[in-house]
Amino acid sequence: MAPIQAVLVSSPDEDVVSSLTATLRDRWPTRTATSPDETTRSLDENVTVVVFDTAFAGLSLDDLAAMTTEQSPDAQVLQLGTSMDPNAGRADAVLTHAAETDTICSTVDRLQRRARYNRLLSRFYSLSRARSERASENETDKSAQEIADIKCELDELAAALDDEDLFDAALGSTDGVP
Repeated sequence: MAPIQAVLVSSPDEDVVSSLTATLRDRWPTRTATSPDETTRSLDENVTVVVFDTAFAGLSLDDLAAMTTEQSPDAQVLQLGTSMDPNAGRADAVLTHAAETDTICSTVDRLQRRARYNRLLSRFYSLSRARSERASENETDKSAQEIADIKCELDELAAALDDEDLFDAALGSTDGVP
C-alpha cells in the first residue's frame, strides 16, 4: 500500500487546530495552519485531506478549492461547519465542530482512501493509454505489470469505499457531501 499522506488542519481558532491535531496525529502526518498564508504555504502534493474551518475570515471555500486544485490536486476537503452552509456542496465531506473523535477519524480515513483511489485511477488510465500507444513488446510487458499492480490496489480501495465515493472519485464530483 502507498505511504499515508498528510492532513492539513486549517482554522483561525488555535484551540480547534490543537484539538484536531491531537485527534489526527497518531494516524496521519498532520500539518497546521491558522492563517490563509500558512494554509497556502502548507499545501503541496503530499496533502491529501484538508480539514477546513469555515470560520476563516479572508479564506473562503472557493479560495481553498482554487488553491488545492493548483497545489494539491488530489486533496479532499473536509469542511468544519454545517451542511446548511451554502458552500457545503464544494466540500467532499462536512462535519460540525462538535463531531466525535471516531467520526472525525473515520471521515478523514475515508477521504484518504478516496484521494488514493483517485490518484491510482488517474495513473491507471495514463498507463493504459500509454500502453495502447506503444509498439515495443518490452515496454508493454513492464507497463502491463504496473497496470495489474495498480488494478489490485484499486480493487482493495474500492472494497473500502461506498458507491457514492467511488463515483465521485472516478468522475471528480464533489456534489455528494455526506
